[in-house]
Amino acid sequence: MKSLYQYLGAVFVCIFFLVCCNPVNNQPDEQTQDDSELPQTRSENGALYGLFSVSSDLQVRFSCGNLQYNADHGYWRFANHQYSIIVNGNTNISSTYDGWIDLFGWGTGNEPTKSSIEYQDYTVFTDWGINQISSDSNHVYKWRTLSADEWEYLIYERKNADLLHGLASVNNTTGYIILPDNWSIDNDTVFSSNANSWSVNKYSANEWQLLEDDGAVFLPCGGYRSGNKVYNIAKEGSYWSSTPSDVFDNSAFIFQFDDNGATIYNGAYSYRGRSVRMITESK
Repeated sequence: MKSLYQYLGAVFVCIFFLVCCNPVNNQPDEQTQDDSELPQTRSENGALYGLFSVSSDLQVRFSCGNLQYNADHGYWRFANHQYSIIVNGNTNISSTYDGWIDLFGWGTGNEPTKSSIEYQDYTVFTDWGINQISSDSNHVYKWRTLSADEWEYLIYERKNADLLHGLASVNNTTGYIILPDNWSIDNDTVFSSNANSWSVNKYSANEWQLLEDDGAVFLPCGGYRSGNKVYNIAKEGSYWSSTPSDVFDNSAFIFQFDDNGATIYNGAYSYRGRSVRMITESK
């Protein structure tokens, strides 16, 4: 009997220690690549400092990382780094999942965990910018998604556009770099806009920070989700626009890239989960 009391006492002490010495964090743990020891992304209330023309009379600033959501906490934020992606969590998408997701069906700002593969469930676009995003907890900026015309202008039509974007690898994460309007071709950091593979523009986290401090944007290859299955992580990046397709029903425009290059694609299935990188208009 004495040994039983001793055993129960030990159990009580263990429980007490776990509860009192390890309080539950109010914010959910991040399920991304391990980047806790890496240089911090410098931003202002979630907005990077670089300016990017998306029309002849409008410049924007990009968010400091891809959009992420935790359903169990009802919590939105931008990723800690521009190269951070959710590796496995998107397969668990549900209204009760206590983990991060970052691949969303088109226009699901009001229903971020929608995972139906029925086209008719994605006919109305609700921008993710309607939500309170923790990275900008004081609501300093109004966030939204680029339109197809704005993606087109950014990639192909602004001054020196063909010199300001290309394939890259940052901190061993494949993706696409977009440089700001004022980027100098004489910048000390080497960048090739004609890269035909991920390895041409290859930067460590510390090397990337030099470009980031000069306003560069990096869009990682997060793959895409169909239902609760995820495909092409590290092989493909696809980022939503707010514009529905004018050719195909139940589809929309995306900015898409892989190791063959990049395109503004008209006809991406609206039910597929894709990455979201938000912007705010420059004041």
